[in-house]
Amino acid sequence: METIAQIPQDIRDKSLLSLKAEQLESCLSLIHIYFGRLRKLVPSEEKLTMRKMSTIMRRELGAYFNSPIAYVVISVFLVLSAFLFFNALFLQQQAELRELFDGFWTTLLVAILGPAITMRLFAEERSNDTLELLLTMPVTDWDIVLGKYFAALVLFGYAMLAMGCFAVTVAFLGPLDKGAALAGFVGLYLTTATYMAIGLMASAFTKNQIVAFLMSVTMGLLLWL
Repeated sequence: METIAQIPQDIRDKSLLSLKAEQLESCLSLIHIYFGRLRKLVPSEEKLTMRKMSTIMRRELGAYFNSPIAYVVISVFLVLSAFLFFNALFLQQQAELRELFDGFWTTLLVAILGPAITMRLFAEERSNDTLELLLTMPVTDWDIVLGKYFAALVLFGYAMLAMGCFAVTVAFLGPLDKGAALAGFVGLYLTTATYMAIGLMASAFTKNQIVAFLMSVTMGLLLWL
């Protein structure tokens, strides 16, 4: 029986090369199987749906910021929020965010702001006779609805980011309860998201944006009461 030292050098090199080739082939097959499973976790149809929704969302955001709507809505919201915050700060001598989140006027403000953001989403499409054109494109109803809704959420998210200056002011003046502040911001955002969902539904019922706004405000206030 031959030992390893008795095997010629060229045969040993060929054996090592074939062994390395087999190891490399097995590694490549494992990588192929791994990425194949990843592709199954995220089907191509879902990727296409997300791409369609993001396209509609970007289109609506562009429409918001190419018109005065986004700037007026965000400015009015921040000015009224600042009034509520600094009223508690200077008149009540309280460096906290409770008045901003728990007050009656803040809830009323977002009940009006949410419909103001969403009143044009479908009503404008219907008045311009572009909704039928949009529906003929290779998108589903859910793609359109969620794309428009996410655009409204992102727009209000910008306003919420600007409200962070109030939390910074409180932290500068005294101790800030970070948990309560975070819960307040999240609660206010989710409350406004609820009113915006109502506004989106009302916008789909009519061609007139003012009618859609009044319908959604009425329904939101009835639910709030």
